[in-house]
Amino acid sequence: MLAAMLRDAYDGPFDPDCTLADFSRAALATIGREYLMHGHMQDRVGIPSVLSGHGLDGARDVSIDEWMAASPIYSGRTQRLLHFAPEEGPGTGTVETIFKNLQFDVGAPHQFMDFRYALHSPTSGEFWLDHCGALMDAEPMGEVFVQLMCHDIEDPTFDATAAAANRHAQIRPIHRPPRVPADRSPHCHWTVTIDPANEAYGRHHLQDLVEHARIADVALVDPGTSAEPGGWDDYAGPFDPDLQLEDFSQRALVLLCQEAPVQSHLLARAFMLSIHERFGLDDAVAAGTTQCAGVAGLTAQRLAAALGVDGTDADAVAKVFQLHPLFLPRTYVDLRVERTGDTATDGTVRVAIGPCPAFEEGDDFSWFAPMRSGAVHPAVVTIARPCMPRPRQRRGAAGRRGGGVGGGGPGGGAERRRSRRGRGGGARQDLDRRHPRVHPAATRARLTPPVRPRGSRSAPGGATDAKLGSWRHLPTTATRASPTQRRRTGPDVSTGGTGAPRRRSSPPRSCRSPAPWSTPAASSSPPSSSSCAGSCSSSTSPCTCGSTPGTCTARGGASIWPSSC
Repeated sequence: MLAAMLRDAYDGPFDPDCTLADFSRAALATIGREYLMHGHMQDRVGIPSVLSGHGLDGARDVSIDEWMAASPIYSGRTQRLLHFAPEEGPGTGTVETIFKNLQFDVGAPHQFMDFRYALHSPTSGEFWLDHCGALMDAEPMGEVFVQLMCHDIEDPTFDATAAAANRHAQIRPIHRPPRVPADRSPHCHWTVTIDPANEAYGRHHLQDLVEHARIADVALVDPGTSAEPGGWDDYAGPFDPDLQLEDFSQRALVLLCQEAPVQSHLLARAFMLSIHERFGLDDAVAAGTTQCAGVAGLTAQRLAAALGVDGTDADAVAKVFQLHPLFLPRTYVDLRVERTGDTATDGTVRVAIGPCPAFEEGDDFSWFAPMRSGAVHPAVVTIARPCMPRPRQRRGAAGRRGGGVGGGGPGGGAERRRSRRGRGGGARQDLDRRHPRVHPAATRARLTPPVRPRGSRSAPGGATDAKLGSWRHLPTTATRASPTQRRRTGPDVSTGGTGAPRRRSSPPRSCRSPAPWSTPAASSSPPSSSSCAGSCSSSTSPCTCGSTPGTCTARGGASIWPSSC
């Protein structure tokens, strides 16, 4: 595909064949940041349901179980995907490996959590947060919640994440909240050390159960090549403390935008397994359903805004379902979205999930498990809601997987409450679209830029003949420019700017072979059989699979309809 044909937004008509590979690097970077926020925000919905039923101790224990059981698994996947896995095998990496993992962790979504790094040696480093969005949400709730997040939960879970790189790694605080004084900055500061004398980290007992799930080793759809020039195909080069998603190639971003939802599914599985172990199956299924419905609605709203999906019509509903991270990667969730009708405003949206690994986990500990019995999943409603006026849910015919969306009336209150949970700063956080860094041949000489104040995103003026190397951050009290200011003031060497762009200490690498689990692009042909994920239409004709459709309709004419088999 020619770069000129790639989408920078999804503001045109709905395209049933649209995939992540149809978007530009800039658009994929925007999508990637939203997917990272999706994974981060799912706890804002799930943990309150535990807190309300089992108190602070229950919320603390489930949070610890969740991250300790899932993060080592997805950290290892990221290492292999981007080719920075330790050469001597799992668990033998360096502090650089740990830092690279943190840069792609849904627990540290870009811009909302402003991580800064100083790499001192292969066995020593520091990181701090100039801004912690999670802390901004926790502080108004009081010191008890700050202590819970920044001490009780972070102490064991940080080490679990670090252990995916090296089993002898330890992350310890220099300072952390509660903040004294109240405006202390940076918000927290941590050391990272690797010492063979440190006790080797032991696996969490739930990690085995998460690791044996289908989602843990699911393949990704690899486009094979980039449809747009530029960017890095992997992260095998030196650690870049100023990394942003725009630095990667179009192919790498397509893969990363599939990998972030894998992290979400793994965390959800660990979340439900922990609740089942501690409080029983019914609580686990209820909390998982609430978590899924709540974060699905929030992400739908954010994703529509980020990609320029306007309007409250069938086209808008179809686009949001098509790109929602809940249904990614397609190798795990075989989603099909189709819109029928003469115009976007009077069309019908058909959503179906075919036979796929998401329905083959063999237990109740996934977001898709309730659909196996034909139950209507409230996430169908919360995803559609941002693009439809006053939708409601109604049970469809027996055996359908999913739910219908209709006009106002009874049935929407519970879903609205779910989607409103966790509407703190993260729910409202705007993420900036940034520009890719440029690597002109003239700046690839052996130059090292001078040390710059933390927070500046562009090299100081006149730094083009400095030495090539990685930026090094030093803690300072300098006022930090906003992302918008940095974007406006940063020089553009492609248009004659005098300052040097932020750059890596090695030139961009050529395209490497696909990751070990990557597969050829999936066929766009419909599955031989499919399970309906929706059931409502103004029509009363049956689905060709023989099911009887529901009869509730949505204002504006858009609705969810069972797929034909």
